[in-house]
Amino acid sequence: MNIMKNIWRIFWKNIERIGLVTSILFSMIALFISVRSCSDSGEALEISKKEFESKRLLVLQSNPSNMLPGFEFSSFDPNQKLQRLNIELPQNIYKEEIFVGPPDFHFSLAEIQDNLLTYIQKSIPSEMEKKPLLIRSILIPIIIKSNFVFAGEFLWDSSVYNLEFSYQLDNLNNMGSYIECKSLIFVNRLNEEHDHKDMLSRLSNICESNLKSSLRSN
Repeated sequence: MNIMKNIWRIFWKNIERIGLVTSILFSMIALFISVRSCSDSGEALEISKKEFESKRLLVLQSNPSNMLPGFEFSSFDPNQKLQRLNIELPQNIYKEEIFVGPPDFHFSLAEIQDNLLTYIQKSIPSEMEKKPLLIRSILIPIIIKSNFVFAGEFLWDSSVYNLEFSYQLDNLNNMGSYIECKSLIFVNRLNEEHDHKDMLSRLSNICESNLKSSLRSN
């Protein structure tokens, strides 16, 4: 009888050990599945986040226009449908926001070209005003706040761009001075924390300083 009792005792102890090992094994498998599931969910969330952000990455470009002086805006992505653009120039050039809308999204320089000419001419040394002058590239920073539609969603963007102009002065042939817009250059995206007016002022000072330096070196 004692032998049988010992055998049963050993048998049940082994059963308990097997149950414990099995329980631990299943717990480890469950933990692995849980971690893998969280990892997959994290990856899926990151992918969704990138897709969510990427469709908001509006980049504008300039196109030639029949209505001179000026150009027309469009998006590099044809699936992004522009609704409204508000353009902010440095305060020392133009104080009002300029609205650009459909159907052509034409940005006219007629209203601001005198201001731009004044801004440029301030940087030209006096000794250079009496001879023909061609400046092939002048950068002026602007902020464009855009409303657009993508995949049925109404979205917005606020970014810094550079307007690139060429400038020509020819008083000898009575041509006077005039500017021509060459391109629109994306600089960087903004967020709500940026002080737009302060940023434009600083960028404008840098561009003006670069222009003066390039003219002095010629």
